[in-house]
Amino acid sequence: MDVTVNRFYLKTIVPNPATNSAVINYKTIDVTSAYLKVIGTNTNTSNNYIINTNQEQVSLNISNYPTGYYTIALVCNGEIVDAKTLIKN
Repeated sequence: MDVTVNRFYLKTIVPNPATNSAVINYKTIDVTSAYLKVIGTNTNTSNNYIINTNQEQVSLNISNYPTGYYTIALVCNGEIVDAKTLIKN
């Protein structure tokens, strides 16, 4: 039996729901490039945020985002490797 370990993933989004900002905690081991893609579920909002692969968290300013649901996708080396939902109040 083989066990596959995901070395790239989103850990937590705090707080969630959020109003002005959210801290995204992630793990990116041995990644050349990575970014977060924020996609509005009910809007045409889509933004990319380059992240430091030597760190494990980033704070996103979401104060200008409309209220609703957003998908936070972690993209490593050009591929979406994980995603979580953020609720914006």
